[in-house]
Amino acid sequence: MKGCLAFVHRARPSNKLDGKPMNEPVASRLLAQKARILIVDDDVTTIRLIGQLLVDFPDQRFATTGEGALALARECKPDVILLDANLPSMTGFDVCEVLKNDPELKDVPVIFVTSHDAPALELDALRMGAADYLTKPFVASQLQARVHAQLRKRQRSQGAKATDAASPAHVLALVAGDAAERELLQTLADIGELQFARESEAALNLAFNHRFDLILLDVDTHGTDVLKALSRAQRDVPVIVLGQAFDAEIERRAFDLGASDVIFRPFDAVVFRERVKNALAIQRKTEEEAATLFVSAAQTDRS
Repeated sequence: MKGCLAFVHRARPSNKLDGKPMNEPVASRLLAQKARILIVDDDVTTIRLIGQLLVDFPDQRFATTGEGALALARECKPDVILLDANLPSMTGFDVCEVLKNDPELKDVPVIFVTSHDAPALELDALRMGAADYLTKPFVASQLQARVHAQLRKRQRSQGAKATDAASPAHVLALVAGDAAERELLQTLADIGELQFARESEAALNLAFNHRFDLILLDVDTHGTDVLKALSRAQRDVPVIVLGQAFDAEIERRAFDLGASDVIFRPFDAVVFRERVKNALAIQRKTEEEAATLFVSAAQTDRS
């Protein structure tokens, strides 16, 4: 294709990063080995850098234009697309819009990887259907964790009870203090019902006895250990981890333990609300698809 560079690279898998062993769950490593990643950027140096940071993902495809990215996506059906916003001729936003209107590609998670740290652009990307928005520069563990998180979402186990997409969400928020509760009540007023717990034990008791659509966890107060217990109690329910300031290690650990998203303060309220809405939309779509498969299987068994 004229004006397009698109090529395939199979990186050599590695269990090391910067000379140190990767402390990554076996399931994540196996998932990485099978995943097909499409990296789109007009800067070949950036493509090479991202490819090296994702060396544990051996099946990598690259494109330097929006047109080339779309052609390659239709050909290879990637599992995740890393997309730069600033592309020549056809912008990353244009590419994302086309992808989300393509019946065969609309469910492929798109992670914007851009140098623009602007809440308005992030909001546009999320509303357009992007799965995540990552600002350069980033560290290797952050990029890897975000990609792994999107892959796990696509593999979310089936069997959850379907819910009405129009019904208010039931959210469990494990935070500490009146200020944190007021912040969430104001920001998520239109989402649904928020139930608060300030102690880990109280939150786990609620999680084991009630069904929630989403869990919000303040990692600075409660740490990441409670995340594992919450994930067991509310299997397949997305957990968004909240932190006071960016910490790459906390982010990596949270994603490894099954977090759906990790958001650090300060955050834009509108962008935060959109991330919550996206997590709920993905959850409900997954449940609806699971219910459809269950009904189909039951009908097949009876026939």
